[in-house]
Amino acid sequence: MKTIPAFILFVITCSGYAQPGISVNPAALDFDTTLVNQSSTLQTVVKNTGTGVLTVTDITSSNPVFIATPDSFTLVSNQEQVVDVTFIPDEAKSFYGTLDVLNDSPTPSVEVICTGAGKWPLGINPLNRVRKPFTLYPNPVNDQLNLIINLKKATHISIVISDMTGKKRADRKIGILEPGDQALNLSGLVQHLPSGIYLLHIRIGETWYLEKLIKL
Repeated sequence: MKTIPAFILFVITCSGYAQPGISVNPAALDFDTTLVNQSSTLQTVVKNTGTGVLTVTDITSSNPVFIATPDSFTLVSNQEQVVDVTFIPDEAKSFYGTLDVLNDSPTPSVEVICTGAGKWPLGINPLNRVRKPFTLYPNPVNDQLNLIINLKKATHISIVISDMTGKKRADRKIGILEPGDQALNLSGLVQHLPSGIYLLHIRIGETWYLEKLIKL
């Protein structure tokens, strides 16, 4: 039996090494103008351009008004993943932020630039404080969190909690609630969160409200 030299085995092994690659397209998202507390969604596509398995471990945001979903996934060679990026302006001004797509390829971080602007709806005076149709308590919160929403008609409700990098930490699709004062217990969304500052995104119908949440 003929013996193959060790250095030849090494060359054969290296030449067959599978390595992931990554592309993100488009690498810039311009949301143009969106009404304050409303949302706009654009998409970017992450593709594995290599031969090995690509793992996206997180998609962080430098500005919490831009939220990426999903923020972690695995792709085989040539597979693509559509990422929804949602813009929810909480003020009438221009916004800028970057998404960092963190992954295990030779390019461990790929940046997506996000821009957009918020404006008040016609007839709304920005000098008048907009009354939020809900009460959130207690805040700061330990393990128990309650939300009371006052609804004028049957309305679809959903909730997202993100950290200050824009990473989604918890969410709940409540569904349609009847008119009147509706009490919700959100303790299950916050009990697992470490101490810190978070953003509570509350969608009431087509309107998003942003509330800062302090976890003790």
